[in-house]
Amino acid sequence: MINTFFTSQAWLADYLPITKNIAYSDIVPHLQTSHQINLNEFLGTNFFNYLLDSYSAQTLNANEIILVEDFIKPYVAWVTLYYMTPFLTFQLFNKGILQLTSENSQPVDLEVIKYLSKNTLDRSQWFSERLINYLCDNGNLFPQYTNNNSDDIIPFGGATTYESDLYLGAGNSCNNRRIFG
Repeated sequence: MINTFFTSQAWLADYLPITKNIAYSDIVPHLQTSHQINLNEFLGTNFFNYLLDSYSAQTLNANEIILVEDFIKPYVAWVTLYYMTPFLTFQLFNKGILQLTSENSQPVDLEVIKYLSKNTLDRSQWFSERLINYLCDNGNLFPQYTNNNSDDIIPFGGATTYESDLYLGAGNSCNNRRIFG
């Protein structure tokens, strides 16, 4: 389980169209998902772990700071919002799935949730294309990215039995790009 993230609660609240009163504990599961599923696949396990460790230790070099601040953080923010949108209205309890309400608000219908999910997916896809293009154009700046030793996930998706979120061809090829949030 990932306990260190490229974003903080304050950064997410400032960057995304969410209120600051959303409990961070409600965001963390979706932040973990965006890191484990999406970002890990973009970067490959080795580069992902290297960047996360360096970010946590505050030892990123200038190129890595640009990658994290300008490309990774915005992508992670929007894909996290995409994952958490349905759960802002609905939550799973031992009695089933319940819709949350309060006396000062009115719940929205499923069509509005679908619209918001589609909108956040579109934005996360835009930021994913930006991240991929930057990595393809500047891969030489990141030796841990281009010299993956295939311990786990290699950048840009390896062979899996399910439809992956991202596939850009074999290995680190930047041809045949197919992007999904």
